[in-house]
Amino acid sequence: MNTILGPGLAGVLALACGGGATAETTLRSASAFGPTHIQATALFATLGEKIAEFTDGAYGIRDFPSGLAAPGEMVTAMRDSVVDMGSMVLPYFPADFPESLLPSNLSIFGENPVAISLATTEYIVTCAECQAEFARVGQVYLGSGWTPAFQVQTTRPAETLENIQGVRLRVAGSVFSEWAEYVGAQPVQLPSSEIFQAMSEGIVDGFFGNLPDMMIQQIQTYVTDITMVNFGTFNGDSISLRAGLWQDLTPDDRSAFIRAAMVAREAGGEAWSAMNEQAKTSAAAEGIVFHEPSEDLQEKLDAFRDHQLEAYKAKLDADGIHDGAAKIDRYLGLVEKWEDILATADGDVQSMVDLKMQEIWSKVDLQGYGG
Repeated sequence: MNTILGPGLAGVLALACGGGATAETTLRSASAFGPTHIQATALFATLGEKIAEFTDGAYGIRDFPSGLAAPGEMVTAMRDSVVDMGSMVLPYFPADFPESLLPSNLSIFGENPVAISLATTEYIVTCAECQAEFARVGQVYLGSGWTPAFQVQTTRPAETLENIQGVRLRVAGSVFSEWAEYVGAQPVQLPSSEIFQAMSEGIVDGFFGNLPDMMIQQIQTYVTDITMVNFGTFNGDSISLRAGLWQDLTPDDRSAFIRAAMVAREAGGEAWSAMNEQAKTSAAAEGIVFHEPSEDLQEKLDAFRDHQLEAYKAKLDADGIHDGAAKIDRYLGLVEKWEDILATADGDVQSMVDLKMQEIWSKVDLQGYGG
């Protein structure tokens, strides 16, 4: 067995992944969000299984859900060959990925989170500047994911424009900070691991995110009200592979890794959907009150989209991003394209994987992809 071992891991035994077969080469992955997170239990578990299956046992995965590399350490960990693949959270590295972050900064556009993730994947795969960013940090991009839509989860009602004023909301990413300020709330940025403590100590009044994260962070104890704004999703993560490893893969194995990543994304999406329904049921059982946004709050949300679009165009110009307006238009066009496709698509896993391979990856020269 040829096990790839990085610094400090020479004594780690390889753990084959997938169907009990022994892999010739065992890769280290870092799902990075803890052993109970969907990234570990669904996404990377499936990724390892399918890579082993699709490469006929040539490759397997040993995943480290925590301890090996935190999300904020992934660029360094992959560059130094501590991990071979992992969860790349692009908003943690704005200086490294200014071009690739465009879809993340426009994640409030679109109604279907799955369509948003597929538009994001197609955009980055076919964006020369984005590909250059991944190459500069020694990574190869294998696709983005999605979460359920974001909701306002608070310790007091926040369903009207009046009563959301001054509410201290933990948000993730600059676009959501700007949204919170636009409606009169006070955005607070802190690591997701600190949300529970921040709510228990009254540092924040609520959390803007998807409902499964309410359960993951165990903040349903403090949440009393949820306003179902269905505003935005998180599309800023990627499955990334160490570039040196990618260069050693045959064209067939490259295709196998990509298909495995597409299957894994479906598994992750199904897990998010199931957990979203579970969170709704759990919240209702605990007496948490669900609200629809008031008319004035909804109007403010809609107005923010127009505001954000113009502000982001100006920011791209200020940051020296060439043809920023055209890039925004291209991405929004991809969101519309994928929403149209998914409106009539067969949603089973195999059909979705085939659709992604046909619409995105079949048009990519895998011999030249990833440098």
